[in-house]
Amino acid sequence: MEFPLNTSIYLISNAFSIYAMYQFTKVFYTKRRAGFWWIVLGYAIFFLLNSGAYLLFANPLLNILTRLVPFFLISLFYDTKMSTRFLATLTIYAMGMLCDGVMYTIAQWIPFNDVVFSSGFATALVLFLVALAAGKLSMVRSNAQKRLPLTYMLALLFVPIGSIIVANVGMGEYDFGSILMTTILLGINVVVFGLYDVLLRTETLRAEKEIYLQQNKYYANQIHLLEDAQQNMQFLRHDMKNHLGRMSALLQNQEYDKLAGYLQQTITKMRPASEYISTGNSDLDCLINYKLSLAEAMGAEITVHTELPQELFVSDFDMTVLMGNLLDNALEALRTCPQKQLDLSLRYQKEILNIGIRNTYTKENGKKKRAAAEEEMLHGFGLKSVQQAVSNYNGHMKIDESDDYYTVKVLLYRK
Repeated sequence: MEFPLNTSIYLISNAFSIYAMYQFTKVFYTKRRAGFWWIVLGYAIFFLLNSGAYLLFANPLLNILTRLVPFFLISLFYDTKMSTRFLATLTIYAMGMLCDGVMYTIAQWIPFNDVVFSSGFATALVLFLVALAAGKLSMVRSNAQKRLPLTYMLALLFVPIGSIIVANVGMGEYDFGSILMTTILLGINVVVFGLYDVLLRTETLRAEKEIYLQQNKYYANQIHLLEDAQQNMQFLRHDMKNHLGRMSALLQNQEYDKLAGYLQQTITKMRPASEYISTGNSDLDCLINYKLSLAEAMGAEITVHTELPQELFVSDFDMTVLMGNLLDNALEALRTCPQKQLDLSLRYQKEILNIGIRNTYTKENGKKKRAAAEEEMLHGFGLKSVQQAVSNYNGHMKIDESDDYYTVKVLLYRK
């Protein structure tokens, strides 16, 4: 009975190891060509070929081939470059070898029982852990699913590590109890990290929903500005004959200064007073016009300088987080400041986006302002979110405080 039990534990561990390889592929492959069940079938055939070769022939070269070739063929189910397929296959296989080597080295210092080590149980868990860490790092670098604190992920490290320790203590020999413990421990890892992914996606959707709700406010404000502009245009059209007559008279009388002033007044009428920025980037225009309209309602003196293309390399999500929070902090400072002044500068030069926000503030309220920003960070937004958005573009943020002005400067670089 020893051989079948040994085989059972190996098969369970090998299945989990291949599942860990599947988790690793998420770092390299993002777009599928085939349906989910075709991929499941591919991994099932991979498992049968690799396990069968190991159990029937015990040939190291054949074992390597039945691990590399099927895994490479599965990559054909994904839409990616051929070079990426080779890189992913070799990298993930090498990581498996490395995990095996690490466990072998650790076993020289910490005695593992034969069931945990030789069955591949410990190596499979370590590979699974490395795959998850690589996946989460890839998501953070690509600005996806990054809302849960790093401490959550660090806490989850105890699950696979604890599983190895529990297995080493409890799995003394190849018996039914060891098979049951192997299945339960590996199942716990799959379930716990599956729940973590669900929690991560839920938190990401919550954050995105909050951003979209904010954007709806910006769009509503922009629509109001456009309605004002349209109404002014209707008035101008109605009175255009009179306006043209007045300008013609000024031209004939060579009163050029008065003509220039009259033209400027006419142009100003065509734009609503609260439209501070019009770059052609609707998301950015809506956001900034809305925030500055709030500053205008406070009676703030507002100055805006913009040199921006219509399309920016910064994502709409990051731009909303960045500008929304920086302007919110400025508005918070202006509320308690008797002399309200807000200067906004947005410039794009040589693939660098330069953002500058300067506002007056009451110095004794500076600590309260920073404390409010820290409190805002607890809700997922605020300066912490700004810093995260800045880091996504290898940027820098600098904050200067003088007696009267609070200045934030941000540089973002095209990747």
